[in-house]
Amino acid sequence: MLGLGASAPATDFKSWNPEDENIVIWLTAREEDLTLSTANVVTWTSRVPKGGDLAFTQAAEESQPNWEEATQEVVFVVANTDHQIDADTDIVLDTSSGWTIAMYIRMRDWKTANQVIIGEKDSNNNYFRHDATNKTFTLKMGGGTAQSRTFTVDTPDGLTNDQYYHIMLVSDIEGGCVLYIDNVAQTDEEDFANDRDFTINEIGGKNTTSQCMDGG
Repeated sequence: MLGLGASAPATDFKSWNPEDENIVIWLTAREEDLTLSTANVVTWTSRVPKGGDLAFTQAAEESQPNWEEATQEVVFVVANTDHQIDADTDIVLDTSSGWTIAMYIRMRDWKTANQVIIGEKDSNNNYFRHDATNKTFTLKMGGGTAQSRTFTVDTPDGLTNDQYYHIMLVSDIEGGCVLYIDNVAQTDEEDFANDRDFTINEIGGKNTTSQCMDGG
């Protein structure tokens, strides 16, 4: 349940909090969750589980994302060396149980190249990517028997550079996937076999430095 309002009346509804749900990753762009080296992000710790047991780390200085204190943003840049950040723990989303991925994100150039937002650091078998067409996203999951599906974006008609969007991908227990942009379900729904699970352990790319995102 979700209750919203600056002066909400007394009801049985309460504000949604990720800690109330079966959430496996909760990354927030806030300095208290970051280990910094000057303005570089060395470690980004998930707010769940409690105790800092899940963290994404980049030891190589040239590959560390940037922390923009003025705007409170973690920024991944494709420059001389691509930025990405990895976890030692695999986060496996069980499609037969259903799952949801949600994020606020912007790109400096949505259509410059294929740009993986989240993926698997040691393979090309699991990733969620915005495609260079600027009107499609691709989801691939399932390990050695991976399936890939492409979602056409119809609302809006392509994404605007340097504009934040709320992007959400929802899979039901049968493997049916719906993409939402700013809370609007896109017409193009795709189906996966529900034994194809989604493994995540890298942010900003896949297979270490493949198709890294720029400005996310």
